[in-house]
Amino acid sequence: DGHTDPQYIADLIRRQQISWFTMVPTLASLYIEAMHPEPCTSLRAILLGGGSELQATEVLHSNA
Repeated sequence: DGHTDPQYIADLIRRQQISWFTMVPTLASLYIEAMHPEPCTSLRAILLGGGSELQATEVLHSNA
């Protein structure tokens, strides 16, 4: 069940050089936090869907 483990996802992004992925806004901040202190340099975009526009905006601004 690696898809529920933020650190596993961050490590997978780094290993596989993933450039974009999709997630719901409520989980986005957990995954983004797991990408620190070692950033995922291959990641270019995160598509947020399935939540409200307000949630997505809050996630993006809190992790900028």
